[in-house]
Amino acid sequence: MGYVKVDSVKDIATTTTSRAEVIKQAKTLKIQKLRDSVKDIATTTTSRAE
Repeated sequence: MGYVKVDSVKDIATTTTSRAEVIKQAKTLKIQKLRDSVKDIATTTTSRAE
């Protein structure tokens, strides 16, 4: 029974770490999307000026 507890704890640890990694990836993706949108806005404004 003790081994089962250890396995469950390991599973919980892995799930929490994977969640944290997913959140980090989502944040980085959002930042990249924001940067891309900013770039698009910058290019459209420059093209309008030209």
